[in-house]
Amino acid sequence: MGCILTSSIISPNLSAKATQIYKPYKNTETVENIQPRLYKLKSLNVSFSSRIQRPEYLTQDSITELYKEKIENTLKEKNMLADASTAQPI
Repeated sequence: MGCILTSSIISPNLSAKATQIYKPYKNTETVENIQPRLYKLKSLNVSFSSRIQRPEYLTQDSITELYKEKIENTLKEKNMLADASTAQPI
């Protein structure tokens, strides 16, 4: 009985853009209500170095969804995840 060995490299390409615009201030005493940057994950690309079509293996879509959930959970834990109530930049 043969055994198939594979290796795959998961290299997510992430791009996040702040949903609020920050301008430099000359005088820190006049700055009020500074909020931390909030991020919204727009797209996530996962690529494999090799593929095998087997039902017991995760697909590219399922791995992409797992990475997306993990990144969003990490941002949420740090209070850095933008949501529907986040103010949009002018």
